[in-house]
Amino acid sequence: MRRGNECFGGFSMNDIVIPSTAKQIQTQKILHEYRDRMLGENLKTAVATIDPDILQSEIAKFVNKDCRMILQGLSIREETMFALPCVLKSNPSLLGYYRLLMGISEKQFYTSSTGLSIFKPMEHDGRISKNFEQEINNLCYAINFAMENLLKSVNRSTLTQDLESLPLMTLGVYADGVWRNIIGTQAALHVFGTIKQIVKLSDADIITDEDKCLRFKNGAGAIYRVIPSSDPDISIFLEGSPEEKLLCIEIKGGQDVANVHNRAGEAEKAHLKANQAGWPEKWTVIYLVGLQHKQADKLLTESPSTDAWFDINEVCAQSGKTYESFKHTLAVKFDIAIG
Repeated sequence: MRRGNECFGGFSMNDIVIPSTAKQIQTQKILHEYRDRMLGENLKTAVATIDPDILQSEIAKFVNKDCRMILQGLSIREETMFALPCVLKSNPSLLGYYRLLMGISEKQFYTSSTGLSIFKPMEHDGRISKNFEQEINNLCYAINFAMENLLKSVNRSTLTQDLESLPLMTLGVYADGVWRNIIGTQAALHVFGTIKQIVKLSDADIITDEDKCLRFKNGAGAIYRVIPSSDPDISIFLEGSPEEKLLCIEIKGGQDVANVHNRAGEAEKAHLKANQAGWPEKWTVIYLVGLQHKQADKLLTESPSTDAWFDINEVCAQSGKTYESFKHTLAVKFDIAIG
């Protein structure tokens, strides 16, 4: 049954439903990437390779005395907060650490108007361009001017702990943007990727595995073709003479709860068009888990042509109740067994 209390991917709307953790799964991937390159022990590792005389000489040159006094009283090493040429030359990717500590996004930081775009390869590629190597001193002066203002403006009673947390908070904002981009602009491709993964986990024989086409044969010899496009977002055909339209999927990746009903209305328009084109079954993948019951119930009325509903976050993350229902329903439709 797909309507009433069971219509949302097979779970009862009377259940207690925790919103999907899909976003946090993606966030952890980003955290690991940044931790490997510029967070965690990277600063200590870089400092351990630097001649202590050079380190102290640059601290005296690039960090104002009043700032050194403040940090000394807090038992915080200067390079933890202030950029030094010897540190950046030892590990250029640490420029990203100082950027995150200042709470500045890449888009704001690496622009022609800030004069910092030339240093972007340091963070991304871990290298200093020979053409701009002489500019590292000026880069450190500029960063440290901003850091001095930060140091003198924040509550310093918990600064030792905060210096570890502040870069992570900036990274969290970035991760949120990445997730919104994945869900918003690439949702169809991610759902297509989920369908690919489901088929690959099954006993089906893959015939074509391309960016915009998946063809496979089930145990009975039936050949299916899955195509991501724009109208509908995903089309599934049963090949033969004649070819049969099997299923179309409309995907709405937006995460704004306030507009979820508008997106459902857009899905309905697409499904009405699909009806005219001869599609017998129509699914909608949309932001769903976490909606209040009244919102979810109203969603049904926005697209009465939808035969089954699934949550966009769970389907993309390949986890959760609606994903399991998505996987099972596809397996039945394709007549494949998933191992």
